[in-house]
Amino acid sequence: MSKVPKVNQQNASHLRSKNRRCLQVIFFIFFCTMFYYSATNWLGLTINRNFIEFFSGLFSSLTLVLAVYIVRNQFIMKRYLNQ
Repeated sequence: MSKVPKVNQQNASHLRSKNRRCLQVIFFIFFCTMFYYSATNWLGLTINRNFIEFFSGLFSSLTLVLAVYIVRNQFIMKRYLNQ
């Protein structure tokens, strides 16, 4: 098996760290969304419904963008390591 060039290894490790950061942001967004839902349902806080719908849509779209970014990075890493 041929040795992977050092530049490609550095790029792959950089993309792995970016993927980890994106996953951390996705988990943070998920916990924020769960806090909003639990605050309105269990704690009985009165939050405007439009506010909840806006942030649910915002968090959903951010999560989708980050998930696409992670998948794209995975394909790039495979390409780097298979050269």
